[in-house]
Amino acid sequence: MKSLIFLRKDKTDLPKGHLSHYILLIMTITLFIFIFGICIGSFLNVCIYRMPAGESIVTPRSHCPKCNQLIAWYDNLPLLSYIILRGKCRHCKEPFSIRYFLVELLTGICFLLIHWVFKGVSPASIIYTILAAGLIVVTFIDLDHLIIPDEISLSGIVFGLLVAGFLTFFPYLGGGFIIENGTILTYPMGKYIPLVNSFLGVLFGGGILLLIGVIAKAILKKDAMGGGDVKLLAMVGAFIGWQLVILTLMIASLIGSVIGSIQLMMLKRKDHSTELTGHYIPFGPYLALASFISLLWGNALIEWYLSLLSQGMVPPANGGMLP
Repeated sequence: MKSLIFLRKDKTDLPKGHLSHYILLIMTITLFIFIFGICIGSFLNVCIYRMPAGESIVTPRSHCPKCNQLIAWYDNLPLLSYIILRGKCRHCKEPFSIRYFLVELLTGICFLLIHWVFKGVSPASIIYTILAAGLIVVTFIDLDHLIIPDEISLSGIVFGLLVAGFLTFFPYLGGGFIIENGTILTYPMGKYIPLVNSFLGVLFGGGILLLIGVIAKAILKKDAMGGGDVKLLAMVGAFIGWQLVILTLMIASLIGSVIGSIQLMMLKRKDHSTELTGHYIPFGPYLALASFISLLWGNALIEWYLSLLSQGMVPPANGGMLP
């Protein structure tokens, strides 16, 4: 199945006069995807704020947390309203967190990156924008509350397995996403049957973290790995398979160790009496960031690493994706 939008590798073969129309079409589609992304980001802000409190994400309408005035639709336009109102409530002038603006912007950028890597609007890009949205919500909830909602992780596992199962039993849809070099990328699952690889991704993702948590608890005599992190990586594995979920864990551990060490050193420098062993650092945001990196560039990283082993410092030959 071809993407709805197919970016040609060589645009010079377009008929005369059509190149400008092609560029205009791409710009229009890019703008539409970004606007759609920031609108979804506005909804994600609602999820981030309400889910930890057990509130409905549907009702009531958005309102100011201080004066409880309902926010009119023209004051709830993604990005624009925050800029126009200078980040304040129209009624009581209470400042809103810059996070609302950043989540909307981040979601729009993530949607653009996904559609760029997967060559436009396609089944793959749609599935992965759903995954990205869940990762964004998880990131900010974990940063604030040190929890990862089961509503996202468990439902994500089921959804990922269902998608893989669909592609397994309907192979003619099986993620035949055309890329620039004309090869076929089967879903994100390489040469393996989608459902098998998705199931292995769940087992490897959740199982490895669970094992790490059990060993760490035996050594440290306290919980060292939250159950939410285990379910989150299992969810990611359902979408990207066992190979990329292992890469995800490696990247997350690297990023987490660097940033976590910097945070602890800054905390220690601020207060020399602080006991560093008593502080918990959320691992979910690092897993989410690493998952996004693996989703977009994981196959390229694996191929590059293998090329180092076999050919010596040879970059990926197919533009970043394994056939």
